[in-house]
Amino acid sequence: MTTATAALPIDETLAPSDVAGAAEIVREAAAARRAIYPIGGGTSLRCGLVSTKPGIGLSTTGLTRVIDYPARDMTITVEAGMTIARLAEILAAENQQLPIDVPQAGEATIGGVIATGMSGPRRYGYGTIRDYVIGIEAIDGRGTVFHAGGRVVKNVAGYDFCKLLTGSYGTLGLITHVTLKVRPRPETMAVAFCGAFHPKMAEGLFEKLITHSVLTPVGLEFCTQRDSTDASDCPFVAVMLEGSQAEVAWQLEQWELAKHGSGIGGGRTLVGTDATEQWSRFVEFAAAGSAPLMLKFGVPSSQVIKMAQLVLDIDPTSLIQAHAGNGIVLAHLPGLAPTAAAKALISQLRPAAVAVGGHVVVWDTATPHEFTSQAMWGSLGSSLPWMRAVKQQFDPHGIFNPGRFVYGD
Repeated sequence: MTTATAALPIDETLAPSDVAGAAEIVREAAAARRAIYPIGGGTSLRCGLVSTKPGIGLSTTGLTRVIDYPARDMTITVEAGMTIARLAEILAAENQQLPIDVPQAGEATIGGVIATGMSGPRRYGYGTIRDYVIGIEAIDGRGTVFHAGGRVVKNVAGYDFCKLLTGSYGTLGLITHVTLKVRPRPETMAVAFCGAFHPKMAEGLFEKLITHSVLTPVGLEFCTQRDSTDASDCPFVAVMLEGSQAEVAWQLEQWELAKHGSGIGGGRTLVGTDATEQWSRFVEFAAAGSAPLMLKFGVPSSQVIKMAQLVLDIDPTSLIQAHAGNGIVLAHLPGLAPTAAAKALISQLRPAAVAVGGHVVVWDTATPHEFTSQAMWGSLGSSLPWMRAVKQQFDPHGIFNPGRFVYGD
């Protein structure tokens, strides 16, 4: 058993080399009412509740092939065990990209990214992973292989079905292959920083960039910690710009205007390889295991700074990175013991997020046993019975990831 899977009650791990073999494993497990724990790269296994039901680890490491790549159609179909890094290499050969930022890309698989609904800083400009899934194949809890969507971008028949599996945390079935729409790679990119010595300064800059500026960044970040290259004062704002050389140069001019209009001077700009390396550091902030506890907030973009400040009030040692344009706030809370963190989440942080129309979940924790389902995921209200009904349709015997997601056991 690897370190990545040690938290799961796995008796054995199987890695079928084709879909037929995977389906047979699921059928046998369903007949025996034996739990199955889907495993991709193992990078997000600390997200979710503790399961106590022994079962099989079903790995997708044997499912890594390219099924179809009509590059001119800007789509690619691959098996779900392919890593994000390998997918990027294949697309780069055709000067294309899947613009989804994923930490630990050398281990994370495309199936795992879809199952967890992972998306990073560039979601501001490009959207989330579910915006790129146009076809999917999976195995349900009976061992039946099913399909949705297609290989053509105009095919919309299965779009809702694809989105249903996205973010389902491996509880509705094992994703075996996917069809993705892709984008051209930009000619160049730049990352520009500036210090925001007071939260109100950052708040004013974000309002200007999001509401009043002609600037079109693909990423817009707010960070409370000094980055490892000492590129900016702390806290700081960073924007990522992509396009042709002329487009990026023009956008940098607009960035300077917006920055100075908010009373902020100085800063630094990285271009090309330097910018790519810096952006990778932002992406890795969300890597599992990088802190004892990480919370993920979703709030209106206008509330990002206020939410970050509340986290810092509760734990001044917190490290925060926000995808400010999308209202996503990631917070490491190293200064709180697990019990204290759970109490702060329930009594202060979640009520504050809900009050502004948002939510917060435990994205990663070394101590999942300290959290109940409601503490981990929040209250789902009237949507929970619907979700359980969907779970029943896909996995009637409850063999996929029992107890780890919102449904309970």
